[in-house]
Amino acid sequence: MALEGMRGKVGILGFGMSKFGPNLSRQDYTHYAATAYVKALKCAGISPDDIENVVYGHYNPLFRGQIMGDIYVNEAIGMELRPTLRVAAGGATGAAAIDAGVTYALSGRADIVLVLGFEKCSDTHNFESGEGISEALKAISFSADTVWEESLGFTAASSYAHTVNAFVAEHEGHPNDEEASIIAVNHHNNALYIPEAHCYGQKEVTVEKVMASPMISSPFRRGHNCQISEGAAALILITERKARELGVADRVVWITGIGCATDTGMVGLRPTIAEYMSGSVAMRRAYAAAGITNPQKELGAVEIHDPFAHVVYMAIMEIGICRTWQETSRLIRDGFFARDGRLPMNLSGGLIGMGHPVGATNIAQAGWLFLQLTGQAGASQVDFSGKPRAAALKGMGGPGDCYCYGIVLQR
Repeated sequence: MALEGMRGKVGILGFGMSKFGPNLSRQDYTHYAATAYVKALKCAGISPDDIENVVYGHYNPLFRGQIMGDIYVNEAIGMELRPTLRVAAGGATGAAAIDAGVTYALSGRADIVLVLGFEKCSDTHNFESGEGISEALKAISFSADTVWEESLGFTAASSYAHTVNAFVAEHEGHPNDEEASIIAVNHHNNALYIPEAHCYGQKEVTVEKVMASPMISSPFRRGHNCQISEGAAALILITERKARELGVADRVVWITGIGCATDTGMVGLRPTIAEYMSGSVAMRRAYAAAGITNPQKELGAVEIHDPFAHVVYMAIMEIGICRTWQETSRLIRDGFFARDGRLPMNLSGGLIGMGHPVGATNIAQAGWLFLQLTGQAGASQVDFSGKPRAAALKGMGGPGDCYCYGIVLQR
């Protein structure tokens, strides 16, 4: 079923993001949000008065100690009295916000929608112990069932490790340490081309360096992990009718497919713990809407939510690019997903390189696909001649990755 509404298709006209990274400048998330918003407006070439609806992605109020922070971001960017909505879906919050924004536009309620994701975690600080990162991880732990799981020592890493270890056991030890490290190296080094990325300015990493990094939660090494970041990202969505009216349809990247699925929060209640079934279901639904039948051949780039490198290996199979672990391992080692490969993956750097300010993450990944498909990615730009002008984003999050979104973009 085609993703088309009362006013035609919906696509991305503009994108902007703040710097992703630790809170070095002592900024609040209103500053990050305003930066991303202004950049997106400039990219789209529209004025604030053109925006009819706003969708905010903001995952965890415990990070900042502020409930309903979207209200204060909304007033900071001058969107008073506009219809607004805040969504939260764990790590998939940004993808969920895009889904909501597209739905607003498809319904006929708005022609131009701002989708703005933001997160701040540096204020999550225990002044008695002097610790910051552990307190941020504690705030994340409350996403687990607080009756049965959180009290047993749930962490973000352990919740992923359960499923990854089950997958590895069923696939003859794959992904192994080296394969996961190749993925992490590609994503980290891709971010070195993007000034806003968390890892920008750092040195290139090697597979050997990642494999020598300490173990965090087996099988995850420190070098396989995403960055704990804060920042904001924004998209300007526009309907086909409005884009033609403004004469900007040739600058739009259309969102031709969206699929979502929500699994159980407790991994142990699923029929199998060796895969993220919500990811497979969500992507199948997105492909069906977009008319994609062979993603390996019909996509020119992909962005995969990569809190840990191992889940990317799994996602390559879940989203239909490879059918077997043998093919997946071969293509990873052959450079198929490298920036100069046939199907470059996470040119944004993903969570591992770009960073993970949760509400903003998937929005930024979608934004970098937009920039790549329109040739505006600057130093990060890859050559799309001979490649399909289509891309896919897989966003996932929540306890055990219960939330999953698949998004297909086409130029």
